[in-house]
Amino acid sequence: MYHQFVQVLGLKILLLFLLTGCSDGDSAQAEGTENNGYEEPHEQRDQLWNSLEEAQGKASENDKWVLIDIYTEWCAYCRQMYNETYTNQRVIDKLNEYFYVTRVDAESDEMVKFNGEELSMERLAAEFGVTSYPTTVIVKPDGEPFAIQPGYIEADQFTGILTYVGTDAYEDVSFDEYMEEFDDQ
Repeated sequence: MYHQFVQVLGLKILLLFLLTGCSDGDSAQAEGTENNGYEEPHEQRDQLWNSLEEAQGKASENDKWVLIDIYTEWCAYCRQMYNETYTNQRVIDKLNEYFYVTRVDAESDEMVKFNGEELSMERLAAEFGVTSYPTTVIVKPDGEPFAIQPGYIEADQFTGILTYVGTDAYEDVSFDEYMEEFDDQ
């Protein structure tokens, strides 16, 4: 249903990166970490997360994007993105500026609301067409899915993507051109 509407954004952009992700069976655990490899706490990262319904409500009210981090507990790249990318100060700043952020466990039967429809997190991930983890889903303020990017994204690349989408630069310039300028900053 929702994946039919997703524009891989002219976001061929995100596919330009050689990104990695977990598929079923990739379950390496980082040594020396607790909580199944998820380091805690990190005050600024932890303040990013909203419920999906809350993120959509705030986005609609404040004309911001929704960013959904779709993950699984067993995925090593999901943990890495959570522990490294989402704790990077530049990433945190761009997320706070342009997005409301939420997390969806692709294997959870917990019920959530997306665009007023109640469904399990697992079903929502399936509706987006997610087949590997982590996957980042960007949703417009009006609730329309905009882009889906599977795989781990390093902080510098993620910052560029967040700024490209958040500033609406995608309307005027290709992602390659944007990133050339962005890298020079």
